[in-house]
Amino acid sequence: MDSPLLKQHQQTRNKFGEEIWKARSDHWEEWVESTKAMGLYFINKFVTVAPSDGDSTRVPTLKVKQDNGSPIKIADNKGMSKALYDAFFYPPPEENNINPGFVYPSRILPGNFTPWWQYQKFSMPPVSGSHQFNARGRESESPRDR
Repeated sequence: MDSPLLKQHQQTRNKFGEEIWKARSDHWEEWVESTKAMGLYFINKFVTVAPSDGDSTRVPTLKVKQDNGSPIKIADNKGMSKALYDAFFYPPPEENNINPGFVYPSRILPGNFTPWWQYQKFSMPPVSGSHQFNARGRESESPRDR
């Protein structure tokens, strides 16, 4: 499709994206210039901090015991994924004690089976006296009655 409207949209979209990158770059440079008085330590601390959701890191470093009992720290996603999988999903037992020749009984339903929803009453009469409880409480406690 070589619509002039589509080309205009693409050009405007690309220009908007370039302006966003330019604004981010300009803002970063201004921030770095303004923090020079605080020193490179502050900038390095800000740049190298782990990504977070504002309060805590997304997935903290995990401490896992190895087979020999020594602890190990896992920080990469692949290792954390495996550690969490191993913690929540145990391996299957070596012997499952299930008889492969077991014959399960067929479903036992009476010939005149009636579904439960046919016993349910869909309309209920109003509860007697329920009109006295409204948003203000009992009608007798209405400001008009005082």
